[in-house]
Amino acid sequence: MEVANPIYDAVFKFLMEDKKSATLLIGAITGFDIEDIELRPTEIQIDGNGMRQWTVYRLDLAAKVRTPEGSRLVLIEVQKAKYHTDIQRFRRYLGGQYASEENYEKIKEADGTERQRALPIFTIYILGYRLKSNHDIPVIRVGRLYLDHATGQTLPERDEFIESLTHDGAIIQVPALKERRRNRLENILAIFDQALINSDNHHLMRIDDETHPEECRVLIRRLLQAVSDKQVRQRMIVEDEIISEFEERDRQHAHREQMLSDKLIEATRHIEETNRRAEELNQRAEESNQRAEESNQRAEESNQRAEESNQRA
Repeated sequence: MEVANPIYDAVFKFLMEDKKSATLLIGAITGFDIEDIELRPTEIQIDGNGMRQWTVYRLDLAAKVRTPEGSRLVLIEVQKAKYHTDIQRFRRYLGGQYASEENYEKIKEADGTERQRALPIFTIYILGYRLKSNHDIPVIRVGRLYLDHATGQTLPERDEFIESLTHDGAIIQVPALKERRRNRLENILAIFDQALINSDNHHLMRIDDETHPEECRVLIRRLLQAVSDKQVRQRMIVEDEIISEFEERDRQHAHREQMLSDKLIEATRHIEETNRRAEELNQRAEESNQRAEESNQRAEESNQRAEESNQRA
């Protein structure tokens, strides 16, 4: 069976627009018991040239999750990146989430008064490349612990102050997913395994639904629907074109940098050669001056001996 490749932004968004698919995928990654989930409007980021920053794609989801204290809203930020140079954008987007007035919920106190409470944030980074360290781990979970500094004891109770200012996260390295099926989450994330792509058409992946757990069928059916969605197909083509433009721009930039580097190396060599020749000329001039001084000294000695001889005569 051939399904749409969810590594494409258009396909991933189509997948996340389906509540059942989003609940399964996000619930498995975060470990949250999700009651409800929905996409939130996400502002398109524009760079200085007026173009969308296509190397990073982000989605914001608001999830209603069950906790020991009751239901709670959690903001889940999903960012997909194709290049390792996008860390600054990750930080900028995350900073925007902490600063946004929209990421608060109204709660009622025991006395009936209302106040604003910051939403906890969980970040998911889906990377199209491997990290320098731990590069063979498909999913890296980053979790916080409340610790008593003196005893090292883990504190079980969560505090609103700490939850408002810190967050947990997960990093998914897509290249490391290849043929890794060690647990439930890796089985679910197998739909991202790029080893399954159709070599003739990278928009498609060849999936044997019999090898996937029953719960993954909802994801596979949604990706199958994406194949027949004309708008999704067109957006994948546009993504290919834009990524090709970025890669060509990167190649041209790298070529210019190499040319500048070569010119700098050549100029440095020229300067070094000029300095070397100048040093040789200075050395020869010093040797010539030394020989002239020695010659003058001998002439003076000869004149002195001539004067002494004249005096004796």
